[in-house]
Amino acid sequence: MNIAHLILTRFNIAFWYKPSETISQDPRWLEERLRLFFRYTFPSVAGQDVRAFTWLVFVRPDTPTSVKRQLERDCAAANMHLVETPSFDPEFAAHIARRQIGSGTTHLVTTTLDSDDALARSFVGQVHSHARPVEFELINFVEGLRLVERTGTLYHCQLRSNPFITAVEKLEQAKTIWAYLPHSTLLERVREVRDVISSPLWLQVVHGRNAAATGPWGLLRARATELRGRFSVGADLYLDEQAGLQLWLENVRR
Repeated sequence: MNIAHLILTRFNIAFWYKPSETISQDPRWLEERLRLFFRYTFPSVAGQDVRAFTWLVFVRPDTPTSVKRQLERDCAAANMHLVETPSFDPEFAAHIARRQIGSGTTHLVTTTLDSDDALARSFVGQVHSHARPVEFELINFVEGLRLVERTGTLYHCQLRSNPFITAVEKLEQAKTIWAYLPHSTLLERVREVRDVISSPLWLQVVHGRNAAATGPWGLLRARATELRGRFSVGADLYLDEQAGLQLWLENVRR
């Protein structure tokens, strides 16, 4: 099996299944999104142990030039390419994906990644080791971490349907992972989902704009070393270093 692996990220475009969603072009919104992107998402992709992938980051054409320049500044370090589109749909994603495929490719592998989250260093390698020569299959790494940025607290997180899912498709019929979203209802619509239990392979960041949707209620605390040891993230990241007995007692309470 000869695969082409693409990571797909929205920066400031709305999904086709959220026509009413407004992605702000306000300078303050863009400044905050750039901070999250370069603290978590970009370094995590640039730090992948296996480099056999291409990262496509989708932006609106009316995105300020200064923002595009920041995104493109070190793009080679993360195998990253900007793709401009006024709106988004699966057919466009599939068209762009096929332009990235080399000769001899038999299967297209696509992973979805939000612009405020992160991948463990071993994520791409794990995808490649689990990809099989099938007609179609979704690979779902169930185990991840969730960070509450405001407090620096880190939690274990298990999600059977999560926003880090990978599609493995035979090239002739490939639509990309974005054709099967939203992930929240994916298990109701798609049978060919293979759950993989592993060490934490992804990080969700809880910040001001998504706190209600991704709170840590009911999750067990994780040690800060579980993030630092597995993820490449910004050096200025604050983490609560609580460990040992204190951490154990808190988890008993939780």
